Amino acid sequence: MKAFKQARSQGGFSLIELLLVLAIIAALAVASFIVYPRVQAGRSADYELKVLTAAQAGARALFTSGNYTHLSNEVAQNADLFPKDMNISTGQIRNQWGGWVSILPAEHGGSNRYFKIDYTGVPTDVCIRLVGAAVKNFGRVDVSTQDWEAGSTVRNIYPGRPIFELDEAKVATKCRGTNGKANIVFISD
Repeated sequence: MKAFKQARSQGGFSLIELLLVLAIIAALAVASFIVYPRVQAGRSADYELKVLTAAQAGARALFTSGNYTHLSNEVAQNADLFPKDMNISTGQIRNQWGGWVSILPAEHGGSNRYFKIDYTGVPTDVCIRLVGAAVKNFGRVDVSTQDWEAGSTVRNIYPGRPIFELDEAKVATKCRGTNGKANIVFISD
């Protein structure tokens, strides 16, 4: 008995203590698999929002007349409207998810006083965050699947069309209904 007490007092962990530590480690590992993708989606959306905002400001600064007739991917690349790592080749701009980005005039009411920035292949979680954060800077935002279906507008403030402010529930529904990859069109105001 004396040997047992002496051995126990020398330290070490009991089986229950070891199992408790393993359970805590397992719980933290599971939590990291749940939280990490959300954090990554938030970072991706924040980065792309900065890119989108800079491209929008750059296009407005470049075309001070407000006529975007000659706006194109090539012009955007020459004016460094997008980061260099997004420029694949002349006229081709790729987003961080492997989809394409284009910036073009958006005719409305017979004039080219608007422009649009199209993003393809945006992951669902990023779509929700990106649209929610960027929508206030644009007059119209459309979210759709690869086939650009009708009824995809989630915000429109242009006269002559049904005017409605952002509906967050519709954004979530549209982004989730894209089978993992969304196309987003941001049209200037």
